[in-house]
Amino acid sequence: MADTLIRVSGLNKQYRTSAENLRVLEDLDFELESSTCASIMGESGSGKSTLLHIIGGLDHSDSGELEVDGQRIDTLSEYELTAFRRDVVGFVFQFHYLLKDFTARENLYLPARIRGMERAEAECQSDSLLEEVGLLERADHYPIQLSGGERQRVAVARALINNPRIILADEPTGNLDEHNSRMVEGMLFSIVKKHGAAMILVTHDTAIASRGDKSFVLEHGRLHEA
Repeated sequence: MADTLIRVSGLNKQYRTSAENLRVLEDLDFELESSTCASIMGESGSGKSTLLHIIGGLDHSDSGELEVDGQRIDTLSEYELTAFRRDVVGFVFQFHYLLKDFTARENLYLPARIRGMERAEAECQSDSLLEEVGLLERADHYPIQLSGGERQRVAVARALINNPRIILADEPTGNLDEHNSRMVEGMLFSIVKKHGAAMILVTHDTAIASRGDKSFVLEHGRLHEA
């Protein structure tokens, strides 16, 4: 039986403005086992991205407990959260966020070196991942020289460069046409499974959501199995 990798208990989050207090997560509970892919759907503004950002250490909850890989994330300092994001989590966003002045290979190589990976290993790992997403021959191209689908495939490879235990994907095909969307979708699921990582994927696409081992809908601040 797989061990529990993510455990969320009684999570609450609201955004306060001068006009109102908007509660987006309310006593939310969630668990995900290792090497398991879960999809989350829900209306725009329902809190899907907020939940992903909290699990990934990019945002803070107001209350509740969050444990990832045996570590209480909600109690970590900013310094500790930086190490957590670097070592445990890989992110794939709707926009690729590649560094425009660096090649595809360098966009993978740099985070590996920042983590402390030896140069030769970082270069080998970068090329290996680019080959997995079918872009090794484009390794020396800059983002502006790549198509939208190619940039997002580089972003998928970059998310895996530090061998994370969790991939958090927020509408990863949202900016792509139908052809590239299906290509990136297929690569994302296959490569994450191959590397043994767990994944939480936020999407509006029911076809993508159906590929997860588990599917959830976020509404009224809570997750319900789809």
